[in-house]
Amino acid sequence: MRTAAPEQITAMLVVFETVPWPAGKDVAGALADALGWTVRADLPNGVHYVTALETNDRRADVLIEPDGAGGGTIVALTVQVSDRVADAPADLDQAYRSVVATVEDRLGTPVRADSWTNPRTVWDLATGGRIAVQRLNAGVSLVLLSQRGADLEREEDRLGIDPNRVPGTGHEGL
Repeated sequence: MRTAAPEQITAMLVVFETVPWPAGKDVAGALADALGWTVRADLPNGVHYVTALETNDRRADVLIEPDGAGGGTIVALTVQVSDRVADAPADLDQAYRSVVATVEDRLGTPVRADSWTNPRTVWDLATGGRIAVQRLNAGVSLVLLSQRGADLEREEDRLGIDPNRVPGTGHEGL
């Protein structure tokens, strides 16, 4: 199973660490240009890119909150950093650990590590945003959260809200 090369992940982190919050849709375009990504679709609520990573899932998706003025504000940017595979949990676990180690080399000790069904490790950035590495059922993602999204997660942590809860199912577990 292929993952993005450590140098590629580090290059993304270097670019992500400089994002000023709040960041507009134009910043997403500048990030993509800096990383050599091409636009696949540009929509009011998001931009879909094709990355230069050597994996079978080369997607990067930017979620935009439309604001009517400058094209919207970035909520999150998600980059697929591993091959997309079905039924390969051991390979996905290894890919997740590898990406986490690369991010940890750059950003230091994580501020949070969830080991639930889909493990997730998180680092705070000096700009107020957050970086997360997420292992999903079919791949590993690197996520840049806006300061607003990161502040919401930090407040949930402060309040002791269980990150494993599934809102709307009766198992919110406050």
